[in-house]
Amino acid sequence: MPFQPNQRIVTCTSVNLRVSPGFLGETPPAVLALLTERTACIVTGAATTADGLTWWPLRVMLADGRTLEGWAAERVDDEMLLTANSEESLPPVAPVRPVTPLTHHVARRNRLGFYLHSANNDAGLWEAISRVQPPVMLIHEDAANDMLLREIRDFRAPDAFIIGRFYVTNDAQRAMLASDDPEGEGRRFAERILTYDFGKFTRRGSSGRLFIDAWMSLNEALPGPASNSYREEPARYHRLYDAYDRFQVAFRERLVQEGIEAVAFNFAAGNFSEAAHYLDFFPRTLAAYTYLGFHEYGWPSLIPGAGVHSGAGLYRSVLAAAQRSDGTHHRIVITEAGLTRAYGHPHNPDEGWLNRDEPLDEHRYWESLAWYNTLLDQDDVLGACLYQVGHRGDWATFRHLGADNAGRTLHLIDRIVALRDSVAVQAAAPTAASAPAPMRSGAATLTGQITFQGRPVAGATVRLVGDLHLLGDVRGAVIDLPGVVTWSRPVTGFTGALRTAWDRFVVDAVAGLSWSEFKRQAPIANPTLAASNGRFAAHEVYYLPENVPVTPAFVWDRTVSGYRGAIFQAWRDLVQGKTPGMDYAAFRRQFVAYNPIITLSKGRLLADAQYLLPRTVGVDRYALTTTTAARGRFRFGEIPAGQYSVEVTAPGVPRFTLDLSVEGETRVAWEIAPPAPAPLTELTPEIAAAPQPGGFVGVAGREFVVDGRVLRFIGVNVRGLIWYGSGRTLHFTQSGHRQEVLDRAREMGARVIRVFLPCVNASTQETIDRLGAALQMAGERNLYLLPALVDFYSTTDFRIPGDDHFYAKLDPNFPISLLSGAFYRGGYQERYLPFVRAVVAAFKHDPRLFAWEIGNELKYEPAFQDPGRAAFLSFMHRVAREIKTIDPNHLVTTGMISASHASLDEGELWRRLYGVPEFDFLTIHCYNEEYAGKQDHEYARVLAKPFIIEEAGFGRAKPGDRVELTRRDMARWFGFGASGYMPWGFMPTPFDIGDGDQDAGMDRVFHGGDYDRLFSLFRERAAVLQAQADAMTPVKPSDPTSPDNPTAFRPGDIVFAQTAVRVRRSPGFVGKDESDTLTALTPGQAATIIGVHALRDGLVWWPVRLTTAEGAMVEGWAAQATATDVLLATVLPAALPGMATFTLQG
Repeated sequence: MPFQPNQRIVTCTSVNLRVSPGFLGETPPAVLALLTERTACIVTGAATTADGLTWWPLRVMLADGRTLEGWAAERVDDEMLLTANSEESLPPVAPVRPVTPLTHHVARRNRLGFYLHSANNDAGLWEAISRVQPPVMLIHEDAANDMLLREIRDFRAPDAFIIGRFYVTNDAQRAMLASDDPEGEGRRFAERILTYDFGKFTRRGSSGRLFIDAWMSLNEALPGPASNSYREEPARYHRLYDAYDRFQVAFRERLVQEGIEAVAFNFAAGNFSEAAHYLDFFPRTLAAYTYLGFHEYGWPSLIPGAGVHSGAGLYRSVLAAAQRSDGTHHRIVITEAGLTRAYGHPHNPDEGWLNRDEPLDEHRYWESLAWYNTLLDQDDVLGACLYQVGHRGDWATFRHLGADNAGRTLHLIDRIVALRDSVAVQAAAPTAASAPAPMRSGAATLTGQITFQGRPVAGATVRLVGDLHLLGDVRGAVIDLPGVVTWSRPVTGFTGALRTAWDRFVVDAVAGLSWSEFKRQAPIANPTLAASNGRFAAHEVYYLPENVPVTPAFVWDRTVSGYRGAIFQAWRDLVQGKTPGMDYAAFRRQFVAYNPIITLSKGRLLADAQYLLPRTVGVDRYALTTTTAARGRFRFGEIPAGQYSVEVTAPGVPRFTLDLSVEGETRVAWEIAPPAPAPLTELTPEIAAAPQPGGFVGVAGREFVVDGRVLRFIGVNVRGLIWYGSGRTLHFTQSGHRQEVLDRAREMGARVIRVFLPCVNASTQETIDRLGAALQMAGERNLYLLPALVDFYSTTDFRIPGDDHFYAKLDPNFPISLLSGAFYRGGYQERYLPFVRAVVAAFKHDPRLFAWEIGNELKYEPAFQDPGRAAFLSFMHRVAREIKTIDPNHLVTTGMISASHASLDEGELWRRLYGVPEFDFLTIHCYNEEYAGKQDHEYARVLAKPFIIEEAGFGRAKPGDRVELTRRDMARWFGFGASGYMPWGFMPTPFDIGDGDQDAGMDRVFHGGDYDRLFSLFRERAAVLQAQADAMTPVKPSDPTSPDNPTAFRPGDIVFAQTAVRVRRSPGFVGKDESDTLTALTPGQAATIIGVHALRDGLVWWPVRLTTAEGAMVEGWAAQATATDVLLATVLPAALPGMATFTLQG
């Protein structure tokens, strides 16, 4: 019922009184006061509408007797905020007190720049500059590489504001300021810079812009009024401050004569902490300078809070108070920023976030950087130079490139790039579009039934997938990010039910996993739970989920309104499960920093206010999960209406996916059709003549198939089998050991024998001859061989002859020489690739060979020297393509430990590796229940490809009954969908022939006590696998590269032009002239997918970003394929052109 002017009304709950109607948008109307529940108000006029709500002008009484007038909303959705009910029976309410306006801010630009103490191209520094395009960079004069400066101006970061620092010692700085002529010292110091190296720093790039825009005056030259030194001798420091004021003015005057700017101050963090310190002591500098430099540090965070010392934002008081005489403000530059243990703890050493005593993880450091960027953007600060991106040895604990203390590759540059791209999208959007609608209540319900061959499917997993707009506000929905969860957190001493474990260890700590999926996967990851009816026992060790260390960047730019509740409730309803790398503790401390208005309402979110929440950059898929009941029924209730995808998976049932619109009460009934039988392999007479275990091994969906039948298997590793009795290596072996080992393997039920193929002491032809003999023996026993084409480690003889110079000591914590980056960057083409070609060609018609493996446990070490793993991926794809070109009959795999081990768990690098059609299945090597980083089974699920546990075993690192440990390990991996399991070091001979493993092998020599029991265990499992396979019908997958499947790429993928390809202003080519062509991709040139595809003129078009040969960045649209040619692919073309000519396509 409408209110009337002069009517007395009361608040029903806590309500914001605002300066004007409205509460949405980038700068919503300020809050004048927080009206507590049952506050009496007077209506002063007519209502108006704003942001979808009705607002009333009100007058309230202040604590001092004065009155305050503003606007308040009448209601939000079904929640009443104001009522005309009489307040006579209500208890008295304390007078209202006005509040200090507090607002949140969504960053519109990246403000994070680089501090370069060294400009050497170590750990990908130069590429990092190109990727980030930092707004500011500070570089030391002795690190100012001419080539780098020229490239920065030409194409790497042409718009960056470059600041130079000319190093002089502290004593020399003090001597300048203690001089009788500080102005002269300032001019001489400027002259020293101008004349350095024959005027090097007065040079300009091809655009006419100076290589270095401005120079710092002095660095941390004087202690400030906040220091003990000042308090002991204030008069002395007043004289030095006056001298520095004069010095800086003269310094700048000389530089400006040459068109070069100067940056003032640059004091040590926290020394000059108040605006008065600058206004009183440096009036001349403030009048003369445009650019003011500050150093800002904190520990253990830049975000103010309990237990934190932070100098972040001290510049703000100076910026506000020191307005220039012409009315303009200074430009602020943070010439040093970061975290140091010494800030606020003067007895601590000056060490950064990667110190040894109390290091921070990357997630915690990123919290500071992301928040600091928002603060700087709010004040239009030019940028902050992160100390140090180009680091030198003494300051390595501040590093942003390379690896952390545990050897994991740092991803801070990836995070800054994601931040930059994200805020660029925000900035490009119209201002009005940034105002969100109030939060929606559930408006739809989806119920249904799943049947297969006419029968209900019970226990099927049903996933409802939507974007952030649909599921971001839905409790229980989690981010859909393959590989972000790994079941590797060991827990012991815990007693309780599954739900208790979920509440205690998972719900507020792990993103990407729902309660439904936790219930389903926990017994798979922990087979003993099945035997204990889902209850944990204190004496057992369990593996619970955790997020992997490498997760995408998050930013706080998601807005929510119309929500009421406590911070913890908001976490559970709106954020939990959706932001990897953030637990509840991290959310709470950041929420207050990004939403300072929350302090006015005692930690409660109000329905008539707008708040910022975190969002994972680059991921816009979220999922609700449930399980079908006994009659195959499922239900999703109270979800927003909209367009969703549904995915259904169940054991023994083909995977089912469907896009559908959910509106109101939507009911469905889905009958999953049985798959078409996989085609039988036709054998040529040449193949059929040879003894063989069957046709070629193929894949159908997530299964291996032979002659239309599923193959699941136990295998073994016998790495030296090819060379037994040769005299080339393994000198205790004899020729007869080959038959003996193969006989024992077959008796155990094994089907696949993994071997290492090359020998450093043998020729290619001898290798071919010996592999042929081994295949003959294997085929006679119905066994397959799986050859690895090179070993990563120098300690074996299974290396390519002549390639020993590619092995080097790369890891200081690992004593063995490893294949170096030179091998992957092209060295492999010298001898390895000819060897592969010859061997593959010799056996391309032999079905006794299971698959080709590019190498054993290969990776690029150290990974940070291969940005984006570009060289490693190119090597893998090139070799796989060569093999498939020669031999289309056999499968190909990598032989890797895991994607994580090769640092391919960053973003979607795993997809770039395994997503190409040349790789048919994935491999995992897992010992001693070391499950961390072994999430490749999830990648296999997403890619619909098989995976195998290619190496496994238990040694000294995992004491216990190896038989029971192996039983549990197999149950886990086969539960996750493995198609094969292969124990390491199979040596069934009665004595040591040198091909076992003293720690984790399976043998009678070192592990005789459990050999027979393991033998029986594997034989039993092999029989079970055979029975499972016999009962299955394989599923034939779609071709991921088919033009009919336009979702082959995802945003962030790197694609390569397979021929000359036009890049157009918009999708489509019909009716367009050449003005629509922006540029052209040359064959082999890379581009980045930056959005979703569009269908125009019969082709699939993708938005791409590329850098031209001239260094310009271009964004446009390119076609994926024509009717006859593939134009874009995730691998390089098979052969790059020399002088050939190409017709421009697309």
